[in-house]
Amino acid sequence: MVDALGKIGIKATMRPYELGAYYSVVYSQKAYDDMTFLTLWAGGTFAPDIWLNQIYGTGYGSNYSKVSDSKLDAMLKAQSVEMDPVKRKETIDEIQRYLIEQAYYVMGHHSYAITCLQPWLRNYNTHAASYHTGRIAELMWLAEDAPGRKGI
Repeated sequence: MVDALGKIGIKATMRPYELGAYYSVVYSQKAYDDMTFLTLWAGGTFAPDIWLNQIYGTGYGSNYSKVSDSKLDAMLKAQSVEMDPVKRKETIDEIQRYLIEQAYYVMGHHSYAITCLQPWLRNYNTHAASYHTGRIAELMWLAEDAPGRKGI
């Protein structure tokens, strides 16, 4: 990881922690100088307002890179109070472009999954933000013509 980041100009130090020490030093106290490499599951919902503010907003507990950017905070506030959905999306797009330029977090590889389904499976919906399915399995059913149903 350190070598790969170095190839793109990012100087990094890898400090593995035992899980208890990680929670004590990194997660709870944020006892590091600049940035930490964490999984950013911070939001209670998948609404942009929640995710953007909790991960990037000054003073939020899930702001692991200690971002404190008055320009960004103003942009976050503007999108939060905008009632016109088109204008709000434009502001969120602008925020995302700004965040890419600032690189407050270096995003590493994340796994992906492929799902193969039989045509008789009904009400299956993918979960765009995670491979965790939650209650999705409870909401699926098989069509009447599925093999094995009613002796077919």
